[in-house]
Amino acid sequence: MAHKVSVGAGVLSDTRLSQGQRKRLALLLAWAEQRPILLLDEWAADQDPGFRHFFYEHLLPELRAAGKTIVAVSHDDRYFHLADRVLKLDGGQLAEYDGDTGLAWRTAHARAQALG
Repeated sequence: MAHKVSVGAGVLSDTRLSQGQRKRLALLLAWAEQRPILLLDEWAADQDPGFRHFFYEHLLPELRAAGKTIVAVSHDDRYFHLADRVLKLDGGQLAEYDGDTGLAWRTAHARAQALG
């Protein structure tokens, strides 16, 4: 790893790593630094299918069990069922997946009205 990554002035130089390797390294650093909130924007998009599955099925649950708050941005609906909450932007409005009624999306406004 030392031949691909160097640290200088608190910054990682990782230009010889693939995009997927860079993302894995950044996630390891965030985990090691004990950050309570992780924002993972399309993190799994550059991972191979096997590691993508590991990420969603094993790594994210382990992070959650360790008390981390995870905001994962993804277009990969194969893993939506693993989330505590699924939100999307739809026509400029925030909508929430209502898992109890199948693949139904409710806008935040409609949800607030339903709650009374």
